[in-house]
Amino acid sequence: MVIATLDDQYQQTLHLLLKHNQELKETAIKRVLVLYEEENFFIGDTCILFDRFRLCKRFFGEHVTIDMNCLNKKYTTLYQAFARNNPHINKIYNLDYAEVDFEQYEVVIYIAYNEAVLLKELHTRYADRIHNGQFKVAVFSFSALLLAPRREVETVFYPYEALLDFLQGVLGEPHELYLEPAEREWGNTWLREHHLQEGERLFILLDSSSSREKLWPLDVYFEILLYVLKQENIKVLIFDENNMGKEDFYKKWLGSKLMKKIIVAKGLTLREAMPILGADNTRFILGPCTGMVHCASAIYNNDVSNGKPVEQVPLMITYTGKWDADSWWGNAPLINCLLLRREEGDIRLTTLSALDPAARTNYDDRLGCNDYSAGMIINYIKTKL
Repeated sequence: MVIATLDDQYQQTLHLLLKHNQELKETAIKRVLVLYEEENFFIGDTCILFDRFRLCKRFFGEHVTIDMNCLNKKYTTLYQAFARNNPHINKIYNLDYAEVDFEQYEVVIYIAYNEAVLLKELHTRYADRIHNGQFKVAVFSFSALLLAPRREVETVFYPYEALLDFLQGVLGEPHELYLEPAEREWGNTWLREHHLQEGERLFILLDSSSSREKLWPLDVYFEILLYVLKQENIKVLIFDENNMGKEDFYKKWLGSKLMKKIIVAKGLTLREAMPILGADNTRFILGPCTGMVHCASAIYNNDVSNGKPVEQVPLMITYTGKWDADSWWGNAPLINCLLLRREEGDIRLTTLSALDPAARTNYDDRLGCNDYSAGMIINYIKTKL
């Protein structure tokens, strides 16, 4: 993170905007805008980000409406998938800076790689009114905290310290995602139409990730899949969201007979995939440390918060490698997070929840996903199914 260099004309406008921040009366806040610009889209990051609306709503109060403007129009549909049915977001849109009516809001939460862009926009459009005290929007930076650390962030504005302090106390709460009853029925109907029989259990195996290092070796994955397919009264669902030809690929590995127990979900949108994860017959979800597992976790966290007994939640297992699993899964109580550790020369499979606090955050002894054996995973699944 660096502080952006500004010309004198912008410095004076910034000084007045920062003064507005200090003078902000929280009781006067009625509308908040989250101005968001991320270069790339990651399902897990976005699932976690959108859950922050729930926490922000609690901080600001139920009377405050929160809008979100996503500046990267390439991902509008994907962002809307997470906004749908979210009771904590008033609306989500995708206007350019020049199209946003900033006068509607008392507070702007800003998340972008180059914050000087917003400052220059406000100066161009409102400089006279900012200087004579008629335009008093408060702008707070959350860029360094919430953007994926994949390039340098140039900040101009300061964080909202009161909100930051509040969030630090509640970020350990499980993430939630919201499905409508009609969506769940759509998912159940889709599965029936794709030959899931009444009473059959649905096992979902997630086989892709944004990074190859997050996946098991292919032979390990298929040995585990063969074990799963031996279970009685099941169908296994594989997502092929990009129509890559996974059905033919799996058929070459498994043969025609075993493929009768496979459902390949082709070309579903992200929002259409979510009700499959939350379907009535879903009993088991297994996948790498990736976004779809975060979605599954958030769906069932919300179910449990609304009274669903934990024993009725599907078995959900994820596996991790040489990274900080606690940051991603430390607040996911329904997820069995597997990891490998080297202990006294031996490689041992354990779970994140089984580690003491110091070991959870120290991952120097962790091994990568290439080091898992199928036997380790199969033995663990046997203890849970």
